[in-house]
Amino acid sequence: MIGHIKEEIVTKPFYMRDKDAYEIYEMFHTREALHRRAYQHRVCKVIERMLVDIFLLADKHIKLRTSEGPSSLRLSEVYQDPSVYTRLNDSILDIIGTSYEPELEPAQKLVERLERRQLYTFVGAASPCDGRLQISDSDIEKKLISYLDPKDSFIQPSDVVVTSIHVNFGQGDKNPLEFVRFYTKCNPDVAKPIRKEEISKMLPDRFTEEVIHVHSKRRDSAIVEALKRCLDKFCEDNLFLRHAAENWFSTVPALNGVDK
Repeated sequence: MIGHIKEEIVTKPFYMRDKDAYEIYEMFHTREALHRRAYQHRVCKVIERMLVDIFLLADKHIKLRTSEGPSSLRLSEVYQDPSVYTRLNDSILDIIGTSYEPELEPAQKLVERLERRQLYTFVGAASPCDGRLQISDSDIEKKLISYLDPKDSFIQPSDVVVTSIHVNFGQGDKNPLEFVRFYTKCNPDVAKPIRKEEISKMLPDRFTEEVIHVHSKRRDSAIVEALKRCLDKFCEDNLFLRHAAENWFSTVPALNGVDK
């Protein structure tokens, strides 16, 4: 029954008055803007990555008691017990940060960096010229490392962090208004699509954008400069457009000439 209702909701088109076409477009545009400026902001993405690294470092050393007796689960295993998973909240960072377990020291240092807003250092941003990101973040990290000069051997593969941003208007690379039907006041029983040009000639031709952001885990200006050169070479060889530092989500306060 639920599946049938879901199918009806998904397949049934929207019917709106033709005069509201631009407002409907603005609704989808607002969705895109929220992802661009908030949900997938560069700083949000790098904090997410730091949290993942904290949990990976702490995974083997944090045990959570299950609802069935004295057995316990690692952080990466709590999804197996809903009663434990639903109790998991931000306090896990306090548990890691205040633990006396020496094995948790690397994770604790990263928690302290996060609290002090000493985030992974921003290196640069780029986007594929054809608009489609067809390579994973981990593969980009490997390619960037492969461009290092011999003199930059002090840089480790683990120093490089790549996060990708995927923003659209809700229908992938398609115009969302193609999925909405409009009726007129004179003919309310007939609904049909409206061409983009009928709404405004200023609407975009492309409705999706994908961008990569490169960061350095270590706050070292020599590493940042070396990775900038690697990113330039990567863009030349892989048809990526290198972004200026102030474009996209890149504007953040600087500390001693290095972005936070």
